[in-house]
Amino acid sequence: MELFAISQDGGEETKQEEMKGQREDEGEFQTFHSDSGVRKKHTPFTMCAGESSSVLTKFLADGMLGRLARWLRLLGYDTVFQTNRSKEKLVQLAIEENRVFLTRDRKFTQREWPFSVVYVFSENPGEQLKQVVVEMKLDPLSRRFSLCSLCNVPVQNVERERIVDSVPRDVWKREKSFWECPRCRRIYWKGGHWRRMEERLAVLGLCKIE
Repeated sequence: MELFAISQDGGEETKQEEMKGQREDEGEFQTFHSDSGVRKKHTPFTMCAGESSSVLTKFLADGMLGRLARWLRLLGYDTVFQTNRSKEKLVQLAIEENRVFLTRDRKFTQREWPFSVVYVFSENPGEQLKQVVVEMKLDPLSRRFSLCSLCNVPVQNVERERIVDSVPRDVWKREKSFWECPRCRRIYWKGGHWRRMEERLAVLGLCKIE
């Protein structure tokens, strides 16, 4: 995924480079079919992000799902992914913040928890994404790129004049809208990645390109 950002020192980066060890092989994205991975005996979903929901589902992904976490952030869904936290601390966070726990650990799903748990079947990031989007009834388009995929916080509109010296000149002349992460201060703009995301989601059967 080529999500452009400019750091404060003016160096052009991509989030793919920032998320070391969790780079996505674009060739891995393909469609899949499987049974539901939601543990039905667990607490029913209280924050389902379907079309009729006004409250977005929040997720927590365990250490095996870094690529999925990043994709969910790109789609605009608050997703915690921290490899430096113990499973016990992740469980506590899921309880405190009412997060859906995404995991590849089958044994974890066999226990009773006071929050919803989704067992993610595949090791393939594309299949993982489709499973979660379909089962949780997420909207994959309307909130895309609303979060910083590195910091997991909402990006904010920024005046063009304020960042004229912070982005490539040709980009500043071409683009009319820019966003900034309030935490890491990276600057975003719409580029070819916007269309490429639509194409990848279409390949997964998650949207139609008109």
